[in-house]
Amino acid sequence: MTGKGVSPRGSAYREADLIDASADEILEFMNQFELSPGQPKPIGIKRREIPFYILSDGLDIYIEYILRRFRLDGIPYRANRAYGKDANSK
Repeated sequence: MTGKGVSPRGSAYREADLIDASADEILEFMNQFELSPGQPKPIGIKRREIPFYILSDGLDIYIEYILRRFRLDGIPYRANRAYGKDANSK
């Protein structure tokens, strides 16, 4: 971004600095959330050979966790990578 604005990366760093939790604590927090009814429908799309991807401005640490938790881990996704002293590294 040009000018005096904050870039998306700069914004993400500022937001991450506000989090005082380990990766395990973040994932435990994620356990309180459920998918809305009907959300696993992408599996049907995948079976019909229609390409389906999740594109997210979120972080891979919790997106990957949610996909595994709801047995949707075969769906390819693109998201920001979580880095830090406690983040799951790939």
